[in-house]
Amino acid sequence: MEMVIRLFLVAYIAVAFAITLFVVWPALRKAIKAESAAPDEAKADDAPPPTTLEGALADLPLQGEINWAQYQRASERIAARDDEEHPLSVPEKGAARTADSAPGNVLEPGDGSSGCRSGRTHRTSVGYRRPIRWVQVYVALADGGGKANRMPRSPPSATAPPPIWSRLPPRVRAPPR
Repeated sequence: MEMVIRLFLVAYIAVAFAITLFVVWPALRKAIKAESAAPDEAKADDAPPPTTLEGALADLPLQGEINWAQYQRASERIAARDDEEHPLSVPEKGAARTADSAPGNVLEPGDGSSGCRSGRTHRTSVGYRRPIRWVQVYVALADGGGKANRMPRSPPSATAPPPIWSRLPPRVRAPPR
């Protein structure tokens, strides 16, 4: 008789465990999925904006603003600029060039090769001058197609898109002069 009671208790515990597991398992799976998805979303949302010119350049292909060939050319030009002078050096007052005097300061229209999908042109300066070093990436991007393929500069209009570098954090952008 003692053996029958023990077998009955073991069977009762096994059935109770199976029922509990069957009822609770879907809720546990949802909780596990929510926990595993939460850190990924937090990582994507908590990423700080880039604080360097190279970091801002690295975000442009991922956002679809430029293609990878333009990114590579711009990276090579930044590296060449850093080889010529120290990246943190300040140019002399008389030797500083401005974006308006730089060659190729207009991006090409969106023909698929330029990475500018909107078909509009972007100016490198809007109403004021910036030192060339802060817009050199965008000048490098625009310089890839040759002078014959570039659209002429047009005056700024109310419907013109904001300049590409307006998405850079304030520490990366140069102050207006």
